[in-house]
Amino acid sequence: MSEMKTAAYLCAGCGIGERLDTKQLAKIAQREGKMALVREHAFLCSEDGVAQIRQDIAVDGVTHVMIGAARAA
Repeated sequence: MSEMKTAAYLCAGCGIGERLDTKQLAKIAQREGKMALVREHAFLCSEDGVAQIRQDIAVDGVTHVMIGAARAA
């Protein structure tokens, strides 16, 4: 069985970054959530944002993902 590797992805788009301190949330996710990898993205739902998550799974061996973002319409 492979080792669990967690990653947190925080979106700053859709006004989130204007209301929340995503840099502080990233620190909390890493420190208290014990995330192995934490990434912030301007628009996580964009093609680039989704590609980042997929790349981290394929290349960095991420096994569990936490996403902090606005809900899709």
